[in-house]
Amino acid sequence: MSTDAIAIPEDEAHGIKSVPSAGHLTSGPASPYAPYWHPIAPSSAVTDKPARFMLLGEALVAFRTSEGLGVFKDLCVHRGAPLSMGWVENDRITCPYHGFQYDITGRCRRIPSIPEDQGIPKKVNAIAYQSQDAYGLVWVALAEPVAPIMPWPEFADPDWRALEPLHYSWNASAGRIVENYLDAAHFPFVHDGLLGKREDTLIDPYHHTLERTERGLTFYLDQEEPAAPDTDEGEKLRLTYTAYMPFVCQLVKTTSRGETHVPLFVCPKSDTESDLFCPILRNVDREPEQDDGYVYIVDTAAKEDRVIVESQRPEQLPLDLAEEMHIKVPDAAGVLYRRLLRDVEAGVFAATG
Repeated sequence: MSTDAIAIPEDEAHGIKSVPSAGHLTSGPASPYAPYWHPIAPSSAVTDKPARFMLLGEALVAFRTSEGLGVFKDLCVHRGAPLSMGWVENDRITCPYHGFQYDITGRCRRIPSIPEDQGIPKKVNAIAYQSQDAYGLVWVALAEPVAPIMPWPEFADPDWRALEPLHYSWNASAGRIVENYLDAAHFPFVHDGLLGKREDTLIDPYHHTLERTERGLTFYLDQEEPAAPDTDEGEKLRLTYTAYMPFVCQLVKTTSRGETHVPLFVCPKSDTESDLFCPILRNVDREPEQDDGYVYIVDTAAKEDRVIVESQRPEQLPLDLAEEMHIKVPDAAGVLYRRLLRDVEAGVFAATG
C-alpha cells in the first residue's frame, strides 16, 4: 500500500486544534452502520420465545418458527406494544396487546378483532430486517448489506476445533473496542505476563505490513506471548490481524505447531454500550481437555481490557486525527482504522467481496 495510507500528517498528529468527537452511531436504519452485518446474540439465545435485543439504538425482537429466523423492530405498528412481550403461535409472532399475528417476513396474517375474510392493509406489517445464523451467532443488517458476513471457512472444517463464542457486555463504544483489539502496544502494561512483558515494551515495526483491503485492513507482527499454551518459553508467534469494517475483526496466532483464531465480533448496541462475541478456533491441541488454557487467555485479556476501555474519554472514538495524539509506528493500525471508519460514516467506504 502507499505510505500515505498510514502516514500521520503533522497537522493531524499533534492535536493542534480542538474538534468535536466523531463516531456517533445514529440510531436504527438511519445510521451509517445500518448496511453492515452485526451480531446481536448467540444463536442458542434466540428460540420460539421472542426476545429483545439492541442494535444501533434500535430495539429488536428475535424469534424462531418452523419457517426460520425472524428479526423485527420491537414494535407492533398498531398501538406500539413491544412484540418481545408476545409469543409464537402457529408459526407467527403474536402481539400481546391485540393479538395481531405476523409471519417471519413481517407480513400481518391475522387481526383477531376483524372477520378473517376482511383484507389486512399492508401498512399493518411489522418492520422486518435481514437476519441469518453464522458462526454460532445471530447476525442482523438494518439496511441492505453492502457486503456479506466475513468469511471463516475453518469454522466448518473438521480438522479445526471451534468453541462457542465467549460473550461480554461492555459500557464502551464499538470503535474504542475494535481499536483496542488492533493495538499490541498496550500488551506489556494491561496484559503483563499474559500477552506481553513489562520488561519488553518495544513494538515490532509492523507498519510495513499494514495494508488497506477491500473490506478494511490487515497487518501482522511477531512477538512473545508469555501465557500461550502452544509456544515454548521465549518463542515468538506471529499475530495476523484482519479488520472487516466497521466492527468485526479476526486474529490469527501462528506458531511452529499450528494456528489459533480469535475473532472479535462487536455488536454496537448504542453509542456507549456494546456486546462482544469471541469464538476460539484452533487446529492445535484439539482435545477438549485443552480448551481451558485457550479460554483462560481470551477471558483474562477481555476482563483486563474492559477496565481500561470503559474508562476512555471521549467515549466515542475520535475520527478527526487532530483530537488525540498518535505515535507513528505503534498507532499505525489505529490511525488507518479511524480513517476507514470516517469513510463509513461519510458513506464513501465501498465494501465488496
